[in-house]
Amino acid sequence: MKKKWVKHIRIFLCVFAVCTMALYGAWRIWLDPYRGKVSTFEQSEKLDTFLSGMQAAEDLEFIINRSDYLAFVGINIGQEVEILLERQDDGSTINKAFTLQENAIATPVVTEPFYSYSVDRASGVGIFTLRQCIFDKPYKTALKDFFTSVRDGGAHSVIVDLRGNPGGDSLVANEFLRYLPVESYQVGSSTARFGPVIWKNQPRRQRNQQAECVFSGNVYVLTGTDSFSAAKDKYKKDE
Repeated sequence: MKKKWVKHIRIFLCVFAVCTMALYGAWRIWLDPYRGKVSTFEQSEKLDTFLSGMQAAEDLEFIINRSDYLAFVGINIGQEVEILLERQDDGSTINKAFTLQENAIATPVVTEPFYSYSVDRASGVGIFTLRQCIFDKPYKTALKDFFTSVRDGGAHSVIVDLRGNPGGDSLVANEFLRYLPVESYQVGSSTARFGPVIWKNQPRRQRNQQAECVFSGNVYVLTGTDSFSAAKDKYKKDE
C-alpha cells in the first residue's frame, strides 16, 4: 500500500513539474516578450568587430542608423559610439567614433497606381494590368468598374497583364474570379505561424461567390520571368 502511494506521489510531482515548465514557457512567450535586458550581452560603450571593404561601410551605416538596437543591448546611445576596425592583412587597428543618428523610415515613392485598365470597343478586348497584388478597396472598385466597362463595351475577350508583378496578396485572384463563370476553385496549402503555433491549411475547393457582372468570354493571362508568388497563383487559379 505504501509503495502504491509513493508511486502516485512521484507521478504527481512529474506531472506538476512538466505543467509548471509549460506554463512558464507560455508566460514568457505570450505575456512577457522582450522584458528586461538581454542577459547574454554586457553593457559596453565600445563595439569590437572585424570588417573590411564595402562590408565594413555597409555595416557601419547600419549601426549608425539603428540606435534602438544598440540601446536594447545596453549601449549608451546618448554619446558617441566608438568603433574598432582591424585590418586583416597587417593586424593594425583604427578607432573611429560615430554620433548616432535618428532612425528614419524611408517611404516608397509611388509614381503610378498598381493597376490600370482599358477597353477597346473596336477590337472587343479589355486589358487589365496588375503591377502588384494588393487586395484593398481601390482594387475591388477597379475590378467592378473594369468588368462593367467590358460588359457595356461588348468586349468578347479580357487580357490580364501580370508581367513584372512581384506578387503580394493572393486574395486578388479570389476577387478576380468572382467576375468569371466559375463555380469553385482550388485553394492551395499554406503554413502560417502564430507565435509558437504553426497552423497548416490543407488544399481544398473554395466556392466562388460570383459578382453581379459575370464575364463569360475568353480570358488570357500574360506572365513573364519576372512574375512571382501571388501573380503566378492567380494564373494557376484562372486555369
